[in-house]
Amino acid sequence: MDGTGTLCLLSGASSPEASGWIMFVHRPLANLVRVYRIGQAAMAVLAHLLTGFDIHEMWSVKHRTTLAKD
Repeated sequence: MDGTGTLCLLSGASSPEASGWIMFVHRPLANLVRVYRIGQAAMAVLAHLLTGFDIHEMWSVKHRTTLAKD
């Protein structure tokens, strides 16, 4: 997706739609990435709510430095 976005930018087209096949490839990839990210966030929230998994510990710098000292 990064590659097609860069190609679209470098193509010099006046609008994204004018870049032709590049946007034809880029749009489905963008939609796939959006679905993946939403799904990952939903699974993390469900794991946080339904199990002992703590999202705060996963993203905490303090927690990581404490583990490194042990």
